[in-house]
Amino acid sequence: KQTKNVPVTILNRESLAPGGHYGAVLVTPTDVGGDSTKVQINQVASALLFVKKQGGELYNLSLSSAKLSRSLLQIPSKVDLRFQNAGNVHVTPRGTITITDPRGRQVQKGYINAESALVLPESFRQLSVPLMKLDRTWIPGRYTATVAYRFDGQDQVRETKMSFVYVNLGVVLSVLLVGAGLLLVFGNPRLRSRAKQSTKLVVAKLPKRRQKQ
Repeated sequence: KQTKNVPVTILNRESLAPGGHYGAVLVTPTDVGGDSTKVQINQVASALLFVKKQGGELYNLSLSSAKLSRSLLQIPSKVDLRFQNAGNVHVTPRGTITITDPRGRQVQKGYINAESALVLPESFRQLSVPLMKLDRTWIPGRYTATVAYRFDGQDQVRETKMSFVYVNLGVVLSVLLVGAGLLLVFGNPRLRSRAKQSTKLVVAKLPKRRQKQ
């Protein structure tokens, strides 16, 4: 239960190519001991190293695809992003995802790569971004999801927008019930005549406006 600092020297030779380089420091016991007639476990402790040689770095992070987990009657609860790193240096994606309703109000938001995962050069990495609710989503119509991303060390933000249609089930049921009630009243001659008579009675009971002197 002790902690030791192990110095590591990396030689910056001329033959070392620019960009990112990756390795690990492995620590193994020198004497495992124990009974030679039994199976032994070789324990190894490791520490990853991510270094880059300055001069000649190439940064090229792009969003390969974005997929919403949604349905017509449900707002997305997460967004799956797939990043591509076409450069020669590892990068850490950052950014936000916002969802706005037809009136432009932000109703959901999520933060990209809260775990600070790396995307290695010439590789892809998929990140799942959970969304948290900011406001009610009762307005049916076309919603917009905006993905704004960058990587550590870069201030320029890129944006990708996607749209989807959302219908609130509660609002739909309320409209259907009101429509069914109106159809029942005005589709039945007896109910329609009673509704007209009730309207006339209400109008007759309203006080007349006094004429201005």
